[in-house]
Amino acid sequence: MLHGFLILAFWLSGAETKPELSADSLMVRAAYAKLANAVTVERLRNSVYSGQSATPGIGGGLEIALSGFRSGPISDILDRNLEELTTKPAGPVLQVTPGDWKLNLENGAVLRGSAASVTWRDAPYLTEDWAVPVRRAVESLEPSYSRYCSFAVKLSWDGRTRQYVALFLFGEDERGAPKVLPVDHIVGLSALSDLIKAPTVPEPLTVPPFAGDSGVKSFFESARAAPGCAVEPLTGLCCDRTTGFCGIRLETGK
Repeated sequence: MLHGFLILAFWLSGAETKPELSADSLMVRAAYAKLANAVTVERLRNSVYSGQSATPGIGGGLEIALSGFRSGPISDILDRNLEELTTKPAGPVLQVTPGDWKLNLENGAVLRGSAASVTWRDAPYLTEDWAVPVRRAVESLEPSYSRYCSFAVKLSWDGRTRQYVALFLFGEDERGAPKVLPVDHIVGLSALSDLIKAPTVPEPLTVPPFAGDSGVKSFFESARAAPGCAVEPLTGLCCDRTTGFCGIRLETGK
């Protein structure tokens, strides 16, 4: 009887345990979390500077949903068509303009953060054929990129939604340091690359007149990292290995 109980307890425990997400997929989630955060920071900065400090919340921001993650060695995708893994920059694309926000305090301290403005624009039609093997597209990158992570993206901004597929490549540089190449032609490769390296904490929002704003408080609460999270080394955000939520580790801005 006891033996049967132990088997049942073990089965129930295993059923409730969710597998941890891969480090590469967490890095992808963190990159898009930094994009969404930077867009919200830009909106909050403009709101407070314009005197509209009674912001009730942060609704209406850039919404990003990621799904369908697949990852592994880059050799697994070399013979697949490029168009299967990354959408062509055609039709409506998101024009992302990231920037460094510096706030000089009276005591000489300088607070830094990242912000980004976004708008939809129509991309020019591309005649280039993307029904080609990934091998041809990455032949000059192959030695330094050894892994991939592919996924689907759903972007919602300013009343318009765009769904597409994108790809991140992972590897090491000549010194053995980790490197990543985001291949998202709807958001833009350079925009994501800049935001991955941008400051994690929007420090200017932690001091007046921003710190007392209700929208800023709401942002910090929604973006706060979960307990027990692990710091994602390339982005600096802290990610929950089970849920995939990547947030900011911050004691101020409560």
